[in-house]
Amino acid sequence: MKTRGTAITAGIIGTVAIAGGGIALATSAQEPFSENAFEVTGQNENLDVTVDGIVQPGEELLIAATCPGQDVRADLDTSFGESTTMSPGADVGKLIGYVTVPADFTDEDATATITCSSGVTDTVAIN
Repeated sequence: MKTRGTAITAGIIGTVAIAGGGIALATSAQEPFSENAFEVTGQNENLDVTVDGIVQPGEELLIAATCPGQDVRADLDTSFGESTTMSPGADVGKLIGYVTVPADFTDEDATATITCSSGVTDTVAIN
């Protein structure tokens, strides 16, 4: 009985190790942003900003930013009236926030203003 229990335990551990390894390999190769993502630069070199999505009516945009220091939140305000609080994104290494472009959006000069909790801020063109 002890031999059978040991064999079953070893089999379970081996299966978990194989499954865990497969999961680790699958997630490490994934790109956190889509093919529509682009980086934008504003006046503040301390902020690294990525916009993921197409700026058009009804679309949801992911905006990601790297604030300097240990900031774990930032405020995101857009020129088209959408606002949100950015928080750490899993597997991205940046703070992220989602905003939806309004259905009546027509502005060709859309911007996003990011204000890190430390006070560092920048406004960037997002289209």
